[in-house]
Amino acid sequence: MVTLSSITSGALYQWLDCNNNYEMITDAVDHDFVVTENGSYALEISLNGCIDTTDCELVMLDSYLSYDHKIFEAYPNPFQDNIKWICLATTFVIIYTGRKNH
Repeated sequence: MVTLSSITSGALYQWLDCNNNYEMITDAVDHDFVVTENGSYALEISLNGCIDTTDCELVMLDSYLSYDHKIFEAYPNPFQDNIKWICLATTFVIIYTGRKNH
């Protein structure tokens, strides 16, 4: 599961599908967006009369996540059954939850 999250609070949010000419994703208007299919996504943020759009982020659900120039955190460390990888981007946080293979 991959969740894209805004770190900007108190704003209006609209998640966009970058692969379809920045088409608005229906009902994706929360600061969190659970990605259900591979693709490239951006977030339009409206705050204090200003509107800005993030860069597009590629999400590949069935492979490793690769992001340039970002900082990753993993927790808990050490882990037993589940680990969360967090990519701290400038505008939003990407959380990937994985399971240990037995």
